[in-house]
Amino acid sequence: MDSIIGKTFRRGKDNADLDNILEAKDFVAIYFGAHWAPPCRLFTPTLAEFYNKINQGEKRMEVIFCSIDGNESAFERNFAEMPWAAIPYTDE
Repeated sequence: MDSIIGKTFRRGKDNADLDNILEAKDFVAIYFGAHWAPPCRLFTPTLAEFYNKINQGEKRMEVIFCSIDGNESAFERNFAEMPWAAIPYTDE
């Protein structure tokens, strides 16, 4: 999987490696989105609510955000609303 999505991720302001992100998870979702896209801005809160609900108690699911934002500041604004991991904006 690391050849597709990389080995280093953001979790909030910190970095995490792939093993840490996927440790003991039953499900992994890759979320492609951008702050400029209204459907993404509408869907992110719904996904965050589901993510928090399914992970109550034991964390069973991980979402990895793959940004298609136009610049890093848009990525940061978008990612700030997300409780999951992200591929760093600068990682191609």
